[in-house]
Parts: sequence; structure tokens; C-alpha cells
Amino acid sequence: MTGDRETAVRQAVERLSARLFAKDAAIAAEFAPDAVLVGSETGERADGRDAIAALFAGLMEKPRTVRWAWDSLDVSVAGDLAWIFAEGNALLGQDGGERAFPYRLSGVLRFHDGAWTWHLFHGSEPAG
Repeated sequence: MTGDRETAVRQAVERLSARLFAKDAAIAAEFAPDAVLVGSETGERADGRDAIAALFAGLMEKPRTVRWAWDSLDVSVAGDLAWIFAEGNALLGQDGGERAFPYRLSGVLRFHDGAWTWHLFHGSEPAG
């Protein structure tokens, strides 16, 4: 059963990337109502699903796409809680090209009402 839960958490991480790339406004539904999102840019902090929706809406208005490609994704599950740590790249697409930037992600997800939702998302771009 733990293997199934780990797989489902991995799918939740990948789904978040796919929704961001597709500029899918439903991305906020991936987060718990009281979730906290801290991105890698100055000012990228959102507390609660409404603020997270607004943050993503601002990102999605920009003339570029964003997605993540992970070199490693570590998942641990204990009951209805999971935590992840991923290392790889943020891929920014614009004008037909795509640039990769090193990116790290840590997070906490909880299984509730049949789905894994994000409670904490913390992204960072590692310094040189």
C-alpha cells in the first residue's frame, strides 16, 4: 500500500508541473485551503488557496511557460502525510525556446477526501 501511495504522491508532483505548463487555473485545487506556497522569487509567498490562485494567475499571465523536470524525486509517506524533496530544473519556455535553471522543491502533502493535496510548497533556486 505504501508503494501505491508513493506513486500517487509522485503523480501529484507531476500533475502540478503539467498544470503550470498548461496554464490551467485549476492548479489552485491541488492545494489545501490553508496551504502555504513559497516560491524562489522575492515576494513569491502565498498563504491559503485564494492567495495561491492569485499568485499562479500572475505567473500564467506572463508570455512564457514554466514546468519542472526532476533529476531526483524523493518521497516519504507515513499514513495520510507525505513529504517530498526534488532536485532538477525549472524549464522556462519563451519565443520557441526553453531555458533550464537549477531548481529544488520540498513539500508536504496530505491525503484527504481521496486526493493528495499540497500543504507546504517550498521552491528554491540553489545559489552558485
